[in-house]
Amino acid sequence: MHAQAVAGITTGDVIPENAPLIAVGAPATGRTQTLNFGVTVGIAETDNVLQTPTDPRAQTISLTGIDFGWIRTGSALSANVGGNFDYLDYFQGAYPSQLLGRFDGQTSLSLFEDHLKWYLQDDFGEGQLDAYTPVTPENLQKINYLSTGPEVTLRPISDTVVQLGARYAIATYQISPLNGWRTSENVLLERLLSARSDVALGADLEQLRFDDSILNPNYDRGRYYVRYDISGARTQITAAVGETQTNDGGAWLATPFLQFNLTRAIAQRTSFNLTAGREFTDAAGAFGDVRNGAAGGIAVAPVAQTTADYLRTYATAGLQLTGFRTTVNATAYWERDTYATDSVFDVTRASLELLASRQLSNVLSANIFGTITRSQYFSQGGDVDTHAIGAGVTWQASRMLAFDGRYIHNFQGTSGAGYGFSSNTVFVTVTYRPVQPRGLQQQQPQQQ
Repeated sequence: MHAQAVAGITTGDVIPENAPLIAVGAPATGRTQTLNFGVTVGIAETDNVLQTPTDPRAQTISLTGIDFGWIRTGSALSANVGGNFDYLDYFQGAYPSQLLGRFDGQTSLSLFEDHLKWYLQDDFGEGQLDAYTPVTPENLQKINYLSTGPEVTLRPISDTVVQLGARYAIATYQISPLNGWRTSENVLLERLLSARSDVALGADLEQLRFDDSILNPNYDRGRYYVRYDISGARTQITAAVGETQTNDGGAWLATPFLQFNLTRAIAQRTSFNLTAGREFTDAAGAFGDVRNGAAGGIAVAPVAQTTADYLRTYATAGLQLTGFRTTVNATAYWERDTYATDSVFDVTRASLELLASRQLSNVLSANIFGTITRSQYFSQGGDVDTHAIGAGVTWQASRMLAFDGRYIHNFQGTSGAGYGFSSNTVFVTVTYRPVQPRGLQQQQPQQQ
């Protein structure tokens, strides 16, 4: 919902990268599309727009937003694109009018049947500047991460797949002096054990280079792993183990590498997923993995203090319960970042989000939600605890038109150099959705 995003943009969860774990399957024989588009206008009233601990300042805010999504699979073109943007106008001039939002998009174009594909991925959004200051428009910067390159797939025999890929990526920051580019190469040898399982050997290499190589020293990174995939009627498991390496700091450092993903359909209307692992990464590489949790909103990336490599150890879980009239979504996340060159940046993050929705009648629904987020910077002696609770009601006036009212209470506490705050915000919005979020199945011949 747009209203929740405006209420106090909160740091989003980081969903671990799973690109090297994607199994190679048979080419699609049809085309599947899912489309979604909406326009929202509304007004908000807050009693502490600057999110200060004392002398709160009230403000009226107008909101104009769009959200969209497009998922397509096909033999020639595949895409997964989504965006959520709000244009905000502060009536009493607390901040200049501005556009805030997040875009994530990935496309692949088959150039030679299913043997050669070209990938293009772009992730654009906001990142927090100061970890100890509340997330306001003055504490945000725009970040963009663009990656592109080819992938070759060979099938020397019927049950064996060889993949070769290369990428060029560029990361740009609006304020922080962290701009840079990187190249990467990967190879994957996969053996199909059955229709529902496979095993693979893989290697990924990266070369990271920065515009200011004195402030941000260049370095290389690699990982080597074995991966196993299996899927059943209700359960899908992907696991990879191996070694990850980095020479950030001058000497090569190696440590165990792990990625694990479990998806389980517990019942017809209940699903559960679990992801865990450890790997070397960096702020720009992790930016594309930022996603919101169960409570929704526009996700904001955590503070990027350096381009240095860090060992990310993480676990995330999600649960969805869907009844006849009631839906409950919950997500939990824990992450520990340990930097290879300077422990002053080490941080542990944890979050819990909950959203419960109830269909009161054919046209009326209500929901309650809450989020708890904690960041601990051990070497800096600072903790940041952010909370949000709220409730909303929606009147579906027609198939395309909906009216929303929402209340949100945000509060934050810090230790060390930061400060806390408390704020209350009320929204009234109207959303026009000419394209509904549902799939369009189009069976087509393999050649399109």
